[in-house]
Amino acid sequence: RLPHSAYRADVVAYRPCRPLDANATLGQTAVFECKQSRADFLKDAQSATPSLGRLRQLRQRLHRLEELLGIHYPSLRRGDSLFPEYESVACEELNHRTWQRITREIRLLENRLHGKTKFEKLVRYRCANLLYLVTVDGLIDPDEVPTGWGVLTCEAEAIHEADSVPSMQLVRKPQFIDADAMTRLDLIQRVAAAATRRLNAHLGLEEHPGGGTAAAVSESVTEVN
Repeated sequence: RLPHSAYRADVVAYRPCRPLDANATLGQTAVFECKQSRADFLKDAQSATPSLGRLRQLRQRLHRLEELLGIHYPSLRRGDSLFPEYESVACEELNHRTWQRITREIRLLENRLHGKTKFEKLVRYRCANLLYLVTVDGLIDPDEVPTGWGVLTCEAEAIHEADSVPSMQLVRKPQFIDADAMTRLDLIQRVAAAATRRLNAHLGLEEHPGGGTAAAVSESVTEVN
């Protein structure tokens, strides 16, 4: 279960800090939402015959504006990519009226099209630094996915191939979300707890009502070794 919400993640990832970043204590967290069918996607996005033309136009304009702001205000670059041209820009720290107007119009249009559903809430709750929708090619139009989410796709046939990992393609880059350190730590602890429960179940260890494992831990570990 993700912090600040009742939603469960399909996949969670954690990337430690870079060795050269002496000021950072926690790395970045990412959440991946996997959709195998369009009906499953619409259940969370609730996109009903939207007029995507205006939304697509606004997003293209916003992307171009953020590129220009990154050039004129290099101090706003987040440093979240190896290549400067792919770095996101913290435009919210700049009192730029055009950027604010476009983002406000995008948010209003998305709320009208999608409603306040799972995708929008996870961005608003700041559950993780990065949010990705993972799906197969051609299942959705990337412009249907609410702002903030990245889109990863793969070929449908590759999912069913045995002993192979599907090759993923980044269709849309996610926006970096400034999740606070406590939320990131909470998410890491939840991953550790889930992994511990799975390991305990594999080893046949039962939990006491107080949360501890059974007294036969040492005996079970000895048998495993």
